[in-house]
Amino acid sequence: MQTRFDHSEPANTRLQSTAEIKESHLLFIRGVDFGKTAMMKNLIFAGLVLMIIGVGCGTTPETTNEAESNVVPTDVSSVRAETLMRGFIDAFGSAWANGDAEGIAATFTEDGIRIIGAAQKAFNGREEIAASFGEVTEGGKLQNTHVDITTTDVRFVSEDLIIGCGYFKIMNASDEALIEGKWGNTYRVEGDELLMLMESAYRSGEAVDEVANAGSVQEMQVDWDCADSKACAQVDANVAAFVSNFNANQRDEVSMLFRADGIRSVSGNPEIALDRAGVLKSLQEENEGALSAQMKGFKEVGNNLVVAHGQWQVQGPNGDVAAFGQWGNLFETSDSGALLVMESAGRYLVD
Repeated sequence: MQTRFDHSEPANTRLQSTAEIKESHLLFIRGVDFGKTAMMKNLIFAGLVLMIIGVGCGTTPETTNEAESNVVPTDVSSVRAETLMRGFIDAFGSAWANGDAEGIAATFTEDGIRIIGAAQKAFNGREEIAASFGEVTEGGKLQNTHVDITTTDVRFVSEDLIIGCGYFKIMNASDEALIEGKWGNTYRVEGDELLMLMESAYRSGEAVDEVANAGSVQEMQVDWDCADSKACAQVDANVAAFVSNFNANQRDEVSMLFRADGIRSVSGNPEIALDRAGVLKSLQEENEGALSAQMKGFKEVGNNLVVAHGQWQVQGPNGDVAAFGQWGNLFETSDSGALLVMESAGRYLVD
């Protein structure tokens, strides 16, 4: 920080005033008769006051934090978000096409999370994430494939966090789609690079091989312990309210658990909802069933934002589990509770 001085009074003026005061003092000592001693004392006192004021006015600093004045606001425009997303998709797609599982994992943050419909648990950290992409490597069933990613929406939710959603197709060498689905992911901006903080992607549930999936049994993971975290308790309360209102067929109340600009991307719906009205419409299109859900992971990521993930189940009329899967959502917390910024959930499906 630099300090500037406002020299509004010339320096020589101050020196001259000091000299005059000294001269007046000498005259007084030598017994020069100005008429009245009291008057002389008053003049000396007034001169000293003027000298102090003059020096003070000349040296009062006018400080300015030049570092603050030169700060350039962070660009959180849609144009920058789209540019960053294109860079991420290029890096992710290139590593996939090269069968480079570690290269794909490098497009995640060090503490990244991967939640997908083909697995029953979350993968945490680059080592686990790289292992989860083993199918794209040599000898894997997705060797020599490439991924086609379409972005429906991408936006900043804070200066260093971006969310995006869209569709994907895993294509073979003949450009035939082997697997299709939707994604709703959270990313962190690191410099000029976008890294995946949490992937939440699921294959489409529109054409399900029910026979192949009939024998699937859900592997329940350990519930997350919120301990004394207020934000965690708020997210847990949001999940509980979602379940209770959904089961009561109060879909409008469920939609109010989203922000006004909330996103909903779920495997059972063909479209991605991009605001609260769209969220309500998507909820109204879902089949009846007794829903339950649990939180299995939680992480505060700054600016009152939280990524959390868990498992869900739907029971049919006879009480049997008709479908199950995972969810990986972004929440915003405040004094009044937590709201969904983006829901991304899907059914567990086997090939």
